[in-house]
Amino acid sequence: MLARWQAAEDRESDILHYVYCLGRTPLGTELRDWDTIPPRAVRVRASPLPVSNGDTVFFTIRAVNHARLHSQDTGSCVVAFLDTTPPSRPSISSATYTPGDSVFSARWSASDNQSGVADYQYQIEKEDVGPYPDFKKVRRVLVEWTSTGTQTRVRAKLGAAPAYITVKAVNGVGLTAQSESRVAVE
Repeated sequence: MLARWQAAEDRESDILHYVYCLGRTPLGTELRDWDTIPPRAVRVRASPLPVSNGDTVFFTIRAVNHARLHSQDTGSCVVAFLDTTPPSRPSISSATYTPGDSVFSARWSASDNQSGVADYQYQIEKEDVGPYPDFKKVRRVLVEWTSTGTQTRVRAKLGAAPAYITVKAVNGVGLTAQSESRVAVE
């Protein structure tokens, strides 16, 4: 989210800095606690944020002068993303399964410069020999699509050795990109 404002003036003691917060309610700090920014700033970029297209976000900014007095607070704005591109395809940096303790772990990353990555989802599949005469390999889902929020890793106990993990990145307007990787068995 990019927020802009008009520069504040204080003829007696000048502006020391600005402080701002982001919330779902007036003066709320649920999305971003009070943070300090330089006195010459007239905009701030806050991302990633767990908001969706059309959500109301209360952006509060205060100018603080050298006497430590602050200005009045601002109002709210409706978040409207101008994003027509999906996030980058998730890059899976590791995907391993340890048979001794049946633990599966994976790490990945993706990005979206417009609306940010709002959610990651993963699915884990196993490869089996099918019941067909030519014994073709078929995939069986071990873990259905599961959200990790904005976490970029998973660690779970599985009853069977996985073969593939597919990770999906979902941006702030709901566009997706996915990647697949074979799982290394240790």
